[in-house]
Amino acid sequence: MSVKIIDAELGEALFRYLNGTSETLPEKLKTKEGLARAIAYLQKQYGYSPSKVIEMLKARKHQLQQKEKTIAVETSIQPQQTVVSQEKQIEEPRVAEQSETEKQGKVFNLFTWGSCRYGSLKAYYPRYVNFEAWTRREGTHETEIPGVCKIRYTNNDSHKNMHRYVEIVDIYSPMVIRYYGNSSCSHSFEEVYIVAKRDGKIVYEEPEVKTESVVEERGKYRVTLEKRYVELDGKKVYIDEREVEKEVIPEKLKVTLKKQNDKIIAVGDTFHVKEKLKALGFKWDPLESAWYITSGDIETLKTKLEEKLGDTGIQIEIQQ
Repeated sequence: MSVKIIDAELGEALFRYLNGTSETLPEKLKTKEGLARAIAYLQKQYGYSPSKVIEMLKARKHQLQQKEKTIAVETSIQPQQTVVSQEKQIEEPRVAEQSETEKQGKVFNLFTWGSCRYGSLKAYYPRYVNFEAWTRREGTHETEIPGVCKIRYTNNDSHKNMHRYVEIVDIYSPMVIRYYGNSSCSHSFEEVYIVAKRDGKIVYEEPEVKTESVVEERGKYRVTLEKRYVELDGKKVYIDEREVEKEVIPEKLKVTLKKQNDKIIAVGDTFHVKEKLKALGFKWDPLESAWYITSGDIETLKTKLEEKLGDTGIQIEIQQ
């Protein structure tokens, strides 16, 4: 019985190449023996079959070819800009602007690797789309996301990690998308694009990402959010938000006192008044998840609690 020789170093190098964190292969991986050892490692460590690795190599090669085409297009545009007359630049200021901000033929790598590395792709306009949900079928497919776009994808997921390549091949209206994640445990990345269609081609324009501070009421809390957005046709398209501050709204809190057998219990938003309850002699019952007291008049306790709370706005009621 033949024993497969495993090379962990070559295997990890191949893994980095396949998931998009590396664009080059060591020379040893370009030999049949080196590739076989790396594949044997991926099969043992990540559960990849040799045929799956070959499919992933083809998909990665296609991705890099598309990237090279993009670079070639951008390079060919730059010399042309230097010979454009000043008069034409004034008449058509957008031509030079597009050459700097637009890209074509992008392929996005959706992946997970270990506990912290991942790549995610989402659309926020014309509606929210998580592309992971539309690329779950193994192999290479084309699928239509109704009212949004048509994509071509390759799914090479293992039993441990996600490895997918997604390309937008057609759109039905301008889109706002965000490709982001962690390429390592200490380095994150983010790309935000407005996807448009010009002269029958899909182009990716990099818009300015702006930030605004917004205060919203969410249930019993007043939350200060830092929201990021891009502008599209005069509209704000929000792409993410971060909670900066959160404070309770006292007027929305309510504590209820009620009799239960030989006890008076306090339920409701008691967390915010627990020190006041303790001062009145209440104790915490972990089994009932409630504060209780075994002596006193319920009306008197209500009055004393209201006095301790002052004009905070917290409501105290008695349940008969």
